Amino acid sequence: MYFVIIAIMSIFVFLEMFNKDILEKYKYVFAFICFAILVFQDGFRWETGTDWDPYYYFFENLTLSITPEDSDFDIGYVLFSYLIRVFTDNYTVFLTILAVCFYSAFFYFIFKSSGYPFTSLLIFYMGTVSYMGMNRQFMAMIFYAVGLVLLTGERKIYYIIMLFIGFFFHKTILIGFIALFLNKKLNNIYIVSLLLITIIIAMSGVINKLPLGLFALFGDETGDRMEYYFINLDATSMTSTLFAIFRRLIWIIPLLLFDSRISGKPKGYYLFFNLYLIGTVFYILCNGTILQIIVSRALIYFNIMEMLIIPVVFTLLRPNYGKLIATFMLTAYVVLFTYKGFVGYGENTDYFLPYKGLFINTNYHRQYTR
Repeated sequence: MYFVIIAIMSIFVFLEMFNKDILEKYKYVFAFICFAILVFQDGFRWETGTDWDPYYYFFENLTLSITPEDSDFDIGYVLFSYLIRVFTDNYTVFLTILAVCFYSAFFYFIFKSSGYPFTSLLIFYMGTVSYMGMNRQFMAMIFYAVGLVLLTGERKIYYIIMLFIGFFFHKTILIGFIALFLNKKLNNIYIVSLLLITIIIAMSGVINKLPLGLFALFGDETGDRMEYYFINLDATSMTSTLFAIFRRLIWIIPLLLFDSRISGKPKGYYLFFNLYLIGTVFYILCNGTILQIIVSRALIYFNIMEMLIIPVVFTLLRPNYGKLIATFMLTAYVVLFTYKGFVGYGENTDYFLPYKGLFINTNYHRQYTR
């Protein structure tokens, strides 16, 4: 399912790169196809994705007699679930409505902010599909996406309002307040210095030397997971660090070196670049370390900016065989990191693979649904 979606989107990416006329003629048809298959994937899934059990049983057992105080979930999510539950007890309807809201917001954001929207959609898919199932955070991200469009239009108050609303769905959205101070070009010397310091700290391995007791402050469950991760940590952490550095710098370095050659920068370009830079710092520092568990979900607000950064790199390439090869490599990059996102939940876990839905792999018995 996932790789079929990547294949379909990749066709639109190749058209976007090499045949703009056809793409412009059928842009809205292609956009609707992408929107429909994504909503189908998310809305008609069954026992697929993270956190299936808690969200499913919460919705199934939700009654008007349950108050928000009775739930561990954020009040915004509880009220949203109430609203749907008044009309139907069908969880698929709920997931479909959530998917429509989520993808509507991000399609709006992408088509407003990217000069290569289908390339951005492909990269956005890579960056979010392995988080499918994070219902509350996806709800918060709806307001984050709309808010960023407002922020790039210099409407800061409305952006703050969006973050405030999103807070009632998932508190991690508060990390988005940093964007208020990043809508400007930073000095390249500061950026390079920050990256060098980050790489030195990451290569030193100092993060894995932090005492496990420190993580008990984040709760017993987090402490237990950190202890398990620490016990199973092996020499691959250095490989993970080098891999993380390479993955991010292949996009950042060309943009720093050839900034003056980038014509037609998308609106909000430096905001998106700076958000991606922050995500890069924490990604390099924490990838393959015991901190990865804590920061992985919070970093999604920064990491998804990759969908707006990579297309800008491609504007530096001429439409020749080199760009054709680079586009094939981008597709391979998306396949690789989509798969890496799935297997990153642990050896032998099957949260995502194979995809199971109401009409696909219906007889598959999922082992991990927590």
